[in-house]
Amino acid sequence: MTTNYRIFQIDQLKRGQSGMSQLSQIASTGNSPDACIVPQSKIATTTKILQARWTERYAELIETAKIAVIDDEAMNIEVVQGYLEQEGYRNFFRTTDSTKALDLIDTVNPDVVLLDVMMPEVSGLEILAAMRANDRMFHMPVIILTAAAGAE
Repeated sequence: MTTNYRIFQIDQLKRGQSGMSQLSQIASTGNSPDACIVPQSKIATTTKILQARWTERYAELIETAKIAVIDDEAMNIEVVQGYLEQEGYRNFFRTTDSTKALDLIDTVNPDVVLLDVMMPEVSGLEILAAMRANDRMFHMPVIILTAAAGAE
């Protein structure tokens, strides 16, 4: 008797879609968090285990993620933080002083930096350039934000 096997990627999970429909296509033996081979006959059982593991893993990632928010407008920081808090994020490191941004990033070593472009004294693009020139910050993910209403 021949057993059919499939290779699955855990990172194929997409938030907001039915976990069971996604997990029916994804499986894990627990040996690797990213991929594995599972017999077709074991997909349904593995799906239930994976759904529980993924839910725990995702919740842990959200709870522990460090987010640096740099914007000269405190209200913009409040709005962004409010949206992220609704999704479960809790660890925010903020500054409205662009001259202190690099020190904050260096001290906190965040998982992601949310960075305003247009700020007085030091622009977001200058901060980004300094990050890319720094070996420790070079690969740090940065999301550029701006509240600009018109094209410039």
